[in-house]
Amino acid sequence: MANFGLLCLIATGIGCYYANSLDKLKKNAFKVNAQPPRPFTLPRLVKPTVPDPMKSSSLLIHLGRYGIPERDVLLDYSDFEISYDNLNKIPNWVAEHLTFDNLKQSEFSCYQQDAFVDKEERVHENYQSTAEDYNSANVAFITKGFLVNGKNHQHAERSFRQSSKLSNVVPLAQALAQNETWSDLEAFTRFLTSQYHDVYVFSGPIFAPKYCATSNTNFMEYKVIGDGRVAVPTHFFKIIIARSEENLKKLSIGCYVIPNDSSVGNHQMNEYLVPLLELERKAGFKLFEEGFCSYAEDLMTADEFVKDKINIMAEVGLSW
Repeated sequence: MANFGLLCLIATGIGCYYANSLDKLKKNAFKVNAQPPRPFTLPRLVKPTVPDPMKSSSLLIHLGRYGIPERDVLLDYSDFEISYDNLNKIPNWVAEHLTFDNLKQSEFSCYQQDAFVDKEERVHENYQSTAEDYNSANVAFITKGFLVNGKNHQHAERSFRQSSKLSNVVPLAQALAQNETWSDLEAFTRFLTSQYHDVYVFSGPIFAPKYCATSNTNFMEYKVIGDGRVAVPTHFFKIIIARSEENLKKLSIGCYVIPNDSSVGNHQMNEYLVPLLELERKAGFKLFEEGFCSYAEDLMTADEFVKDKINIMAEVGLSW
């Protein structure tokens, strides 16, 4: 997992103060720049130190022999990583490293992740969704969504099958699935591998509060499905981090927040762009720390890609 190690370092140790709003999109014309596969060399980096609470708390030292309560599970796979939420029975986030070289390969040509859905043995059955949760009578508006898209990992059958684990499944609104907004964004991340040296992707759910004008208060409300009470997110986020050179300080970043309901309508993709700081606030985690680099540029726009996605993907030699 050397590639994902770099992703973790970018997310937790590199840090980048993202001062420029992503609403200020590039004005350059949209160009396709198909590139052949390029070798990827990991830079020498030092992993940041993480404090161990067991070494600082006498209470935890005594209780630790019986086990420490944990709600989240970090699952390491061949080509991606998942932080899994035992309570909501969906991922907190998934992280992927995409390269043009891997996407050009196709050892496993099946696109139907749903046909290979299987439980994750490392997650206790009490905290894992089931196929029945998604097939129950109250989920007519919901379909299975896969935060790690199998199309990103067809270079190896093992990786594709891992992306079909229940630990990667989320309740996706039928309206969002049929609108293709989310799938277009996934295709855009694959296209970016032909324009950048490396593409790193964080995806996950958001549970956004609602505002009640009558009481002038905010409150949290979201649906659950099935006997397992699987939480249905109000939104999904995707953070795309791309670099065109070996220099890690030269990053292009794009952040999207898309509603998980019928409101997606016919909106332009760029209407869902948000500043990184806003996404961090909504998602409940901090991706970058301040001080590593003074500037990260905005990622290229997605709207022009979406207009002619099939031809553009064919031109760079990737499947849509």
